[in-house]
Amino acid sequence: MRFYQRFAALLALAGILFAQIAFAQVNLFTDNFNNGCTSLCLANGYNGWTVASTGANGGFANQWFVSCSENGQAPGTCGAGCGANATLHLGSVAGSPGGLCPSGDCGAAYDASDATTITHRRVQSPTVDCSGFNQIQLTYNYIAFGDPGNDFHTLEYSSNGGASWTTLGTGPTSLCCCSFLDCFFGCCAPTSAPCSSLRQGKWTTNTVNLPASADFNPNVKIGFNWVNNGDNLGTDPSFAVDELAVTGQTALEAGDLQLRGMALADGNRIEWEAQASRPVHKVRIFKSLDGVSFAELTSLPGFERTFQDGPGKAWYQVEMSLEDGKSLKSRVVEVGREGASELQLEIFSHPVPAGKPIRMALQTRISGDHLVQITDLKGRIIHSENFFLGAGSHELALSKTPWEAGIYLLVLKAGGLRLVQKVVIR
Repeated sequence: MRFYQRFAALLALAGILFAQIAFAQVNLFTDNFNNGCTSLCLANGYNGWTVASTGANGGFANQWFVSCSENGQAPGTCGAGCGANATLHLGSVAGSPGGLCPSGDCGAAYDASDATTITHRRVQSPTVDCSGFNQIQLTYNYIAFGDPGNDFHTLEYSSNGGASWTTLGTGPTSLCCCSFLDCFFGCCAPTSAPCSSLRQGKWTTNTVNLPASADFNPNVKIGFNWVNNGDNLGTDPSFAVDELAVTGQTALEAGDLQLRGMALADGNRIEWEAQASRPVHKVRIFKSLDGVSFAELTSLPGFERTFQDGPGKAWYQVEMSLEDGKSLKSRVVEVGREGASELQLEIFSHPVPAGKPIRMALQTRISGDHLVQITDLKGRIIHSENFFLGAGSHELALSKTPWEAGIYLLVLKAGGLRLVQKVVIR
């Protein structure tokens, strides 16, 4: 092979490798649940996980456990008892009236025998920091069945550290493996079959794309909510999960997308700026009324950098589609806060590069002096600058530069009002 052919081949290979690295999913949180427990270890308090009631619970309500009484298995493998690979699972408790598991926690086996076993419990992950990442996904191995429509699990999600939760849908059920009795009739494990009382669940993998509000969000939680109605109907397995991972994507390229928004008298205005390394094909704008569920509001030509929406509190996110098929996503911004004051402020390009001035957009209903102060976290003034402004929209830049990296407070004073906002400088 001639030199230029070898060189071209190496360049092509490097391009492939870069593409794989630049847009690969990165682990933001993982848990294999291997706590060394054989049985009866509660999920509540394990590794930052918590359990919350989401409705009525009987005196023998089923419980979330982390133990190897339900052993984690590779996808495509049949369920099994303890083999030193613990899982997170929903099981019966000691003394449960069904009587099949007197001590409790016999794996992903629940009791639905009467009203005392009614269960509404959600197991909740620790907070996952997705700052700097988008395209957030949840992946896990699982077995699941129950009594569809009556006894089941749902996948749940919080964008605000658990203050509120959104149900993303009913979790999928898995198939089971043929039992030893089925083998007499030609169906032997690990052949798949519908679940029944004598069959073990067949481990499967599930991947879920989390809502757009998870992108760049430092306060993400995921949860699994189990419900059963105690009508003496249902089939194991209940639900078990293993090898759980929350992943995100970051683009390693010379480009960034910053979004800001302000509530004006005639509606919400959003603006964005980017230093994309490749031409922009189009811009898509997504809107949410609750900060969780986003829908595409409109798409614009790639050269557009502003959009005016109607008034009212809303959350926005912008996605730039590049001509090579890749894309950039902004962080989510909230616009039109309820009870908006006389002053509204949005800092550009945040975090602010240490060598750049602090730039901001200001919406004011006050005419006169507007004093801007930068203080440290103890309130000591680092920089002070006054602007004489009329009512309306303004873009301001502080004269000081460079800054030392750190966390500061920006204090704006005008007309007897005071507005404080955190500033991060890197």
